[in-house]
Amino acid sequence: MQTNPTKTILIVDDSPTVRGMIRLILSNDDQNYELLEASNGLEAVKILNAETVDLVITDIQMPEMDGFELVKKIKQDMNPNIPIIVMTGIEQYISVFELACLLSSNAFIMKSDIPERLLSTVNNRLR
Repeated sequence: MQTNPTKTILIVDDSPTVRGMIRLILSNDDQNYELLEASNGLEAVKILNAETVDLVITDIQMPEMDGFELVKKIKQDMNPNIPIIVMTGIEQYISVFELACLLSSNAFIMKSDIPERLLSTVNNRLR
């Protein structure tokens, strides 16, 4: 039986706790993802320039380069076809779903919904 090649996911969030939670959820999936981490958009860009990444999961509010800038940079200057999941923990940003769509991200998740929705969202975006 042939196994699928490992998919690489870049997790971008300034909170080590959130990155750890996402890593734990994705590590428990039978897909055996390769997981990379960045604490802000600038670190993410460096990783994206050095590695082949199949999916980006990014927070919105981060120091140095926020999620909006990162999504714009990826879609306009790097790889417009890479799926991106935008997440936030700030309820007032629920209206940013429209902006995230305008920036061509593929999904939006509230951080409070990560335990229930992350795995299915990731798997859907990587199909």
